Amino acid sequence: MFSPFTFLDYYGIYKEKESFYIDDNTLPSNVVAFPGTGFEIIKDSILNEDPILVPYEKENSTIDLIPVIKADKYLPKYSYIYKRPEYMEICINNDTMPIWIKGKRRLDSLNSETLTTYSNFTQAICFWISLIIEDLKIHLQILKYPFIKIEFDLPKEELFKDHTKIYHKSHNLTNEFTIAVKASTIKLNIPLSIDGYIGANDNEGERILIEKILNGFALILTNEKLSNTLTNENISRLIDKHCPLGLKKMLLLSYTKEDIGLDTRNLTKVRYIQNASRQIILDQLVNLLNDKCPPAGKIKDKNKKRELTKNIVISALLPKLEEEISKYDSIDLLKSLMALYERLLYENSFSKINTTTRIECFSQYEDVLDEIKEEFRRLDETSVSVRCLIEHLSAQPSFGKEIISIETIDTLISIMSLIIFWGSVGDQIQYDLFDIELSVLPSRRIGTNSKDIMNNFFEDFKKRRTHEYVKDNQYAFFPKPDEVLTSNPAPENLNSSFIEEVGIAIAKLGAFIEILSHLGLSQTEPVASLQRSDLNYEINKDSIVHYSEEEIEAAFQFLSLKNRDSVKNIPNGFDSTDISPWRYNRRLSYLQRPIVYVNYGRYGNNPILLWTPRSMNSGWVVFNNLIHSGRFKTKAKSKLEASISKITKERRMALQIKAFEWFHSNTLLLIRQEVGISSHGALKNNKNLGDIDILIVDNLNKIILSIECKRTEPSRNSKEVVEEVEKYLNKKNGYILKHKNRHDWLVNNKYLVGQYFHIDTSQFVVHSLFITNESLAIQFMKNIKLEMPFISMYDLSDKSYADFLILIGINR
Repeated sequence: MFSPFTFLDYYGIYKEKESFYIDDNTLPSNVVAFPGTGFEIIKDSILNEDPILVPYEKENSTIDLIPVIKADKYLPKYSYIYKRPEYMEICINNDTMPIWIKGKRRLDSLNSETLTTYSNFTQAICFWISLIIEDLKIHLQILKYPFIKIEFDLPKEELFKDHTKIYHKSHNLTNEFTIAVKASTIKLNIPLSIDGYIGANDNEGERILIEKILNGFALILTNEKLSNTLTNENISRLIDKHCPLGLKKMLLLSYTKEDIGLDTRNLTKVRYIQNASRQIILDQLVNLLNDKCPPAGKIKDKNKKRELTKNIVISALLPKLEEEISKYDSIDLLKSLMALYERLLYENSFSKINTTTRIECFSQYEDVLDEIKEEFRRLDETSVSVRCLIEHLSAQPSFGKEIISIETIDTLISIMSLIIFWGSVGDQIQYDLFDIELSVLPSRRIGTNSKDIMNNFFEDFKKRRTHEYVKDNQYAFFPKPDEVLTSNPAPENLNSSFIEEVGIAIAKLGAFIEILSHLGLSQTEPVASLQRSDLNYEINKDSIVHYSEEEIEAAFQFLSLKNRDSVKNIPNGFDSTDISPWRYNRRLSYLQRPIVYVNYGRYGNNPILLWTPRSMNSGWVVFNNLIHSGRFKTKAKSKLEASISKITKERRMALQIKAFEWFHSNTLLLIRQEVGISSHGALKNNKNLGDIDILIVDNLNKIILSIECKRTEPSRNSKEVVEEVEKYLNKKNGYILKHKNRHDWLVNNKYLVGQYFHIDTSQFVVHSLFITNESLAIQFMKNIKLEMPFISMYDLSDKSYADFLILIGINR
């Protein structure tokens, strides 16, 4: 019998709600789609594709109309619908005449690296022509051609191979392009020397590239004996208007020796967490809880809320995850997930060099920043879930026989993401971080406002961190060669104490990681493998320094995840935090232990190591960050703990010096550092109130500035937000209370400040504030009112002193 309902009708319902979950208040028995529900999808699809006919030159030089569809959300770029491309070709449509951009060489003649370079240049030319086209068509409207074609070619030698040249600009680049015009075709040969410009921290190379293309348009007008209004002056004006010298660039370059994450070898396809899979698991949650699910209604008691979140994780989701995993061989699952995580690391590295220029290029489109935030969220959520799955599989092997599918991976990632989510909700409830509501809904789902609260809480925080992230990576595509090829050695006291506690020097641990990273890249599979019995030989084979068996064993033990038979088993020397996937800085995390040791199943008699090169490199970065931030977990009261504490103090002092230098270079104020308030301090007081990091007297504005510099790491999860709140807001010894005590003393003893600076400060107003390395979560918690301003160095970096005064609430 013919059904009036189509797949698209049902998909229309799903798309609207990202689920077949219709309503909180009812339990649906089935889903009924009304005919025509899918019509909007069809309409939107057609509108988004914007299919049109454009003139196109065939191989035999005849011209025909071919159908094309829109290939970009923002720009008027169009590509073929039916024709399989033989060349790299994109059409820029406009109401005067279409412009085709074409790579000269056939696609089947290009290797993967050259193909990528061709694609990048095609996209760059399309972008700039799209920006200029409205102003350009005024000059071209007198042409009678059906289209204009820009055919470009790259040098036979591969670009960007010689890293000694990619940072040096050729002063003769303009003269090294060759341009020829035949009828309406511009033929452009791009010289090898452009690579020195692409590696630069500005878009000068692209400005020259566009100048040459505009010269080609001018030649067409001249050849046709038409009025050529594309004079050099007008060309310069167009370039300065649409392509001003700066960070607005499409062609990016980063030297992969500095960031191995950008190396494209052995990568698989990327796939992110699928909301549809999450929704399926959420629909099952009440049934998975079984008799541990409370009756329908709102849960008010804190202990019962905590109990429910614990049961969701331990009694529902974890058994569900183990049931799903048991169907498959965990070694095969490990390889699939490790390969996926490797691709996610590449995407993360690429975002560092892409985000700043993407914002610069597309800032006129309002939703670009929202897109970037959503991409970060999706990348982070997928990455964390995949990492935690790798940890689970490493700790608890399975030996099922079913074939692994994409759906398998989607389901496992979704379950793990929900374990992390509900574990985090439990922390929020336990530590009274937010007013979390929980209820069992009539629809047989668990309802919570946690996501809304966290979204609201982190909305401004994420915006600020995105802004800081962009500033951090503003010049990520411009590594300095001298920094790429050298590194600072670990301080001797840190190195010796690390050897004592771990068994290998930090420098040798780093070299060990680098050897395995390059060994992994040299293999042809996404996931590298090596028999444990061959490890000593491979490490020492090409190493400049010799590794003893004890050093290799120490590195192996320090970097490896191992079978524990159950994820719930806590090895000696570890605690429950180390096995809780919603916590950060876990010593049994894949972030800190990027080698998986497999000594079971088909490798029971001959154990192997599994690793991926980008994860090894990422593990080294994480290790260094933990050391320098003071978060690296050591034995209590050990020499290593003392050594790391010294580094943390030095980093705080570096922030203080940076802030001091900013005030010193931007003002003519009276400034002092480390001004003690004590019986032995510069400001005398019987009680020791500690030092004021930076004390400033502003005679013009009649103010005294008391500045406390804090380099605390930003919180990454609910537990760390709690710890941050405790550090700053503790009513006995919190950072804010201590600084407030100094503030109050200054208010009551301004005359002593005047004596110290030899100036009358009796009429001055005291302002106290914190300067941090980056924004902190407590600045954005709506339920907390901070007693004094918090300013990050990012806030100061591009501000004047007058701007600073406005930031801290002083309007002069």
